[in-house]
Amino acid sequence: MHRQLAVGRQHVRLLLASLASLIIIVACSNNDQGTNLNNPPTVTQVVVSPKTATLAAGAKQQFSAYGRDSAGDSMGVSVDFSATGGDVTSTGLFTAGVVAGSFDVVATEHGGTLADTATVTVTVAGPPVLAAVILTPSSATVVAGKTQKFAAYGRMSNGDSAAIPVKYSATGGAITSSGTYTAGTTAGSYQVIAKDTSGLFADTSAVTVTAAGPPTLAQVILNPGSAVLTPGGTQQFSAYGKTGAGDSIAVAVNYSATGGSITAAGLYTAGQTAGSFQVIAVDTSGKYADTAAVSIVSSTGGVVFVGAGDISDCGNDNDEATAKLLDVIPGTVFTLGDNVYSSGTDAQYAQCFDPTWGRHKARTKP
Repeated sequence: MHRQLAVGRQHVRLLLASLASLIIIVACSNNDQGTNLNNPPTVTQVVVSPKTATLAAGAKQQFSAYGRDSAGDSMGVSVDFSATGGDVTSTGLFTAGVVAGSFDVVATEHGGTLADTATVTVTVAGPPVLAAVILTPSSATVVAGKTQKFAAYGRMSNGDSAAIPVKYSATGGAITSSGTYTAGTTAGSYQVIAKDTSGLFADTSAVTVTAAGPPTLAQVILNPGSAVLTPGGTQQFSAYGKTGAGDSIAVAVNYSATGGSITAAGLYTAGQTAGSFQVIAVDTSGKYADTAAVSIVSSTGGVVFVGAGDISDCGNDNDEATAKLLDVIPGTVFTLGDNVYSSGTDAQYAQCFDPTWGRHKARTKP
């Protein structure tokens, strides 16, 4: 009985030792597997296939990409496709555009920097056709009420530029058939669109309209620029401003004079002493001024009459030239014939006669 128990114990010891050895072997095996899982192969290169392709306009080509590790073994890789000269899908299907030339299909590792490029040659059969409309400038900032010139041309299928007729449209303002855009009065972001006459191709420019600020004075103009008076004679002066852009604007001025007196409204009265004097108009900021020459001549030399006929013509500047002569001749002015051509309308008087001979109305008869 005791012998049987001893033999049984020995068998148990052997069994336990075998089980311990088995556990050690399994553990070592598991450790080896864990080391391989923690060190997967790393992509060191992206390869796109095929490397080259020649396609007719509109034709398609399927591209694919795979990776390689440092040992040169191939492996799967996730990529993002991009292309020039056509369109490519996320799966690598490229569709050639209509412009002939050499272009690229690029596969870039998703979330990484590794990439590879394939070259695509696009060919176009037959004569070149319109492929795109190009509008210039591509963007513009325009002050409310001001203008911006736009122009458009065609890009042909062979890559050449060509003149084409287009139709313009715009938001935030108005545009002429020749492409001159006039900004509206509301600030904001708008568009100018040029579309070819077939309606198949168009291009758009972004327009930013900014609010017009107050005009900035750059010059004071005193009118008339000179005058000849007898003692006690009067001459009405006026002043206006000009901006840096050359636009005329109203301006408040302070008048001063020598050889006589002048009112706040610009009415000059000659003194009794003959000679050369001045009338000065200064804007209220004191920054800008203009001066008119005043000649006071003795009235003992007799009566002077100055006359002319057919004076103003809105089609030329002769009236301004003769008015300047009149500025330095004293006496009473009389007119003969037509004062303003061609119709003698109120608008023509205001635009042509008044700024020239009209500045001598105070001494014009009848």
